[in-house]
Amino acid sequence: MKYKSCAQWNNAETGVGYSEDFHASPEAAESVCRMLKRQGFGGQGKFFPVRTWQENFPEFDYEKVYIQEKTNPKTLICFEIGAFYNFFFSDAEEVNKELGIQLLERNGVLNVVIPCHYKCKQFETLKNKGYGIILFKKVDGVFKWSE
Repeated sequence: MKYKSCAQWNNAETGVGYSEDFHASPEAAESVCRMLKRQGFGGQGKFFPVRTWQENFPEFDYEKVYIQEKTNPKTLICFEIGAFYNFFFSDAEEVNKELGIQLLERNGVLNVVIPCHYKCKQFETLKNKGYGIILFKKVDGVFKWSE
């Protein structure tokens, strides 16, 4: 089981923002929530969240779903997680190459993240380059295939 610290804030430029991070214990998640309330994001004394909360986050095997669904190299597997669309593994490398979005590595897993408000433009670009996208959304705590 992983634990998440979550925060929501209002931003004059982008509207409502959302952030989440994963932790090994509920105490660590709560500690981050308390720090955000006191110091703001990055400890800079600004960008204070409107609210914070923590959640239990059951392990999800992205790699297993990826392997099961990845039947065509021109099909990209995407997971909607919070306010972001995430591509993992070789799909992350493809999205990085095609869109120039920064390639991240977390716990040895390659990842590209697209904020929800850029989805239409970025997905349209990928489709115009010949890619299909399979999107998984979390519904009632479970990832399910979505149109």
